[in-house]
Amino acid sequence: MASENLRFTTRPPRDHQSTSQRLLQPHLDHVGWRAAKTVKFVSRMGFTVEVCVDSVESAVAAVRGGADRLELCGNLGIGGGTTPSMGLFKQVKRTCHTARIVTIIRPRTGDFHYTLWEVDVMVEDIRAFKAAGAHGVVFGVLDALGSVDVKTTSRLVREALPMQVCFHRAFDMACDYADAFTRISQIPGITRILTSGLGKKAVTPESLEVLKDLLERAASTETEEKLIILPGSGINPTTVKDVLDALLPHGLKEIHLSAGAWIPSATRFRKADMGMGVGGAGEWGIWRTNEGFVRSVREIVDEAVPKDEEPIPVPTEEEIPAEEEEQPIEEPAAPEESAAVESEPETASGEPGADEAGEAEEAIPQEEPVAEDEEQLEEILEEEAQPVATDGEELEVIEVDENTEEMLEEEIQPVATDVEEPQVVEVEESTEE
Repeated sequence: MASENLRFTTRPPRDHQSTSQRLLQPHLDHVGWRAAKTVKFVSRMGFTVEVCVDSVESAVAAVRGGADRLELCGNLGIGGGTTPSMGLFKQVKRTCHTARIVTIIRPRTGDFHYTLWEVDVMVEDIRAFKAAGAHGVVFGVLDALGSVDVKTTSRLVREALPMQVCFHRAFDMACDYADAFTRISQIPGITRILTSGLGKKAVTPESLEVLKDLLERAASTETEEKLIILPGSGINPTTVKDVLDALLPHGLKEIHLSAGAWIPSATRFRKADMGMGVGGAGEWGIWRTNEGFVRSVREIVDEAVPKDEEPIPVPTEEEIPAEEEEQPIEEPAAPEESAAVESEPETASGEPGADEAGEAEEAIPQEEPVAEDEEQLEEILEEEAQPVATDGEELEVIEVDENTEEMLEEEIQPVATDVEEPQVVEVEESTEE
């Protein structure tokens, strides 16, 4: 790659908005910041599209495609995902700062029957993401017989509140889905259930029938807040219309998808007969969310949602100003020029009113004078020792005579305090005996 195509800057971002404007670009630039297009995220209150992601790049693609909420995972392409790192969460939160982010709490791949130590790990992760500003958490716990573990789930929910809580597809692994629904609905604080309708894909006729039943159960169950049924697995641009046609009449409000696939990595050297045990496309591939898939699903959803719940239009792209060039340090103005009328402060885009908007550039500090020899040093010190003028007025130097000094000394007396000085009592010898 030619060096002239790279652009670096060490200037720190002024705020999270500036960070997002530089990160939300069609293809993230891994070598430095540069001007880009950003997405204005608009929450759609009528219908929610949730996309699960496991990287900043996938999060950007999902939001640009029209996702309302992100389920943040780690290792999404391997075993369904695990708890993401705090570093990933913070970077996605900075980059997609207006998107709602829920994090999966899953200490490992495999089943959903956890040891006490694993539950303690889940509790610590919930506390950490809660403190970091997550919108919600996603987890699911079953006992050894395949029923919802009410005791452990209740403990995790209490730790998570007031965040939203989603019971994930551990629900599909339960031995009896009706019993699982009843147990979950009796735990205060659970917001939604992510389910494929008990099948591998939520789009099969059998799964859609189960999802209809769950939607009706959720609507008829008396709880503080109605449980939301969130269908997921197998939903994509070619299947989403069937899902919407079947479930919108039963109260469907949200869908979940990954819109992801393995893409080739940028690694050119690949050692023969070596790998890290993933196998298949994931051995040398990278899991990425497809922005086009998300956008297609978003458009189909917006067309299918009833007119009285018509969502706000899909987010639009907006050009942002390029990174400003560093300005050379100007010499101090001459005294006769100091009375010139100051112009209004300008924003980074060149419009007035930067101070009111809180986006004014920080003033560039002036260089300190440097002395090359002792004589110049003395001159600099003499200039710095001169009285400092304020508001353009020169300070008046007052000569004090001897009488005035005496008067000042009389006025400057020690300040009395409420605490009296202790009196020293002389003790006679007879008294000591």
